[in-house]
Amino acid sequence: MAKDSNFQVTPNPRPRRERVGLVVDESNAAAAVKTIVSVEDSGVRQVWMTQPPFWPDSLTTFAAAAAKTSAICMGTSIVPTYLRHPLVLAQQALSLHDLAPSRLRLFKRDMSDFCYGIPLVLHLSPASLMRSFFASGLKSHVM
Repeated sequence: MAKDSNFQVTPNPRPRRERVGLVVDESNAAAAVKTIVSVEDSGVRQVWMTQPPFWPDSLTTFAAAAAKTSAICMGTSIVPTYLRHPLVLAQQALSLHDLAPSRLRLFKRDMSDFCYGIPLVLHLSPASLMRSFFASGLKSHVM
């Protein structure tokens, strides 16, 4: 329900089925793809995934699922952007749009204050962080 300019409640024009989705909580990309295919077959119209540390990339998982589905919308709860260049994120979203036109719901978050559960002491931009990596020869930053 939404309120119009006269503060009257108006019904949402989209059916409830199109406004409700399912969270796919899988730490294995193959299992997540199977779940997405299964829930689409069950009639669910949209799924959402988070991207915690040490889990598979949600956009890559959605690309695999897009090849096996035809209508389900796929949404990222949050895609961490701190270590991902904006052009790479745009390329991934464009590729997913080509595979599944208009089925991606992309939500991102700037992780400059908090990265993978570890508060960052130094507030460096991704570009300055990369410059410092290259200046040091990457030796002290490679695990």
